[in-house]
Amino acid sequence: MQVSNQRIVAVDVLRGLTIFCMVMVNNPGSWGKVYAPLCHAHFNGLTPTDLVFPFFMCLMGFSMYLSLARKRLDVGVQTRRILRRTALIFLFGLLINALSHTMWHPLNPHEWRILGVLQRLALAYGGAGLLLLWLKPRRAPWVIVALLAAYSLMLLLGQGYELSAENIVCRVDLALLGESHMYHGEGFAFDPEGLLSTIPSVAHVLLGAWLAHWSLAEESLASRMLRLLIPGFLLVAAAWLLSYGLPINKKIWSPTFVMVTCGACICMLAVVMKWLDMGNRSTRLAEPLRVMGMNPMLMFVASDLIALFMSYWNLHGPVYAFLQSFMGDYQASLAYALCNVAACMGVAYGLHRRGIVFSV
Repeated sequence: MQVSNQRIVAVDVLRGLTIFCMVMVNNPGSWGKVYAPLCHAHFNGLTPTDLVFPFFMCLMGFSMYLSLARKRLDVGVQTRRILRRTALIFLFGLLINALSHTMWHPLNPHEWRILGVLQRLALAYGGAGLLLLWLKPRRAPWVIVALLAAYSLMLLLGQGYELSAENIVCRVDLALLGESHMYHGEGFAFDPEGLLSTIPSVAHVLLGAWLAHWSLAEESLASRMLRLLIPGFLLVAAAWLLSYGLPINKKIWSPTFVMVTCGACICMLAVVMKWLDMGNRSTRLAEPLRVMGMNPMLMFVASDLIALFMSYWNLHGPVYAFLQSFMGDYQASLAYALCNVAACMGVAYGLHRRGIVFSV
């Protein structure tokens, strides 16, 4: 099967836009001065910011299929590569958690948070990658439906739509990880990247991979766009209808959250493909995003490290105060976040000029 350069560029551009937004919403000047669309939903519900992380995961699945389609390697070799990458991404997440903790507290591994964004990416990538290797593509939708249906049942029977310690997602993490190793942003131990919610996240990445397989079955750009837009709209519509009984919720990664975000992502991908097809000017305008999208993991890690060291060296406050001196509070908070984006983009361009693509 041939994979066109156009398709690869479109994925890189949208992934770059996702990284741009992810860095921006994760690094405001002040968490108390953030515009409403740049905040996550408190629990049930969806904001524009809630689309960022799941878009990245859907595109991870899409890219995974493209990679496997290009590399005709032995299944054993592919399996080892997937397991190696899963372990390394998970380890990077642990190291960032450890660095964040030890900057402010004495070295105590018993208090480190085990899970996190990179850990969620690692487990979802590993689970979906192994399933994709051993499944025939036509069976993938059945596995996705089975995973989401099983998880829906767990949520309905286990108070999954309550933000409390009685939530089954919380109870599983408490039993397997322990309270001291969990996220406490809700005022109690509740991890938004919990172990149980890894089940729908695996389905999320696998859905992205299957959508790549489905759309690449056609050769023309128009046909491929239709093969993205039609299932995209159907997924969004189905998620909206089901949300009356199964609310859209990022913190528990509800099945309707998987459906609506994957649907929106592939519709956006179709739009980007058409935009890039419009000519050289569109391609030039998209170049900064494409450059960021070529090293997505490194951009995410770099943004975290920049934020940590800005705080550690007490630079965060003075820089934000300087921006406040000639901007309003909310504008200064956004400008600070965009400065972090600019720093990451500088790293991305430096790597791009040297032809370096970071891969784990």
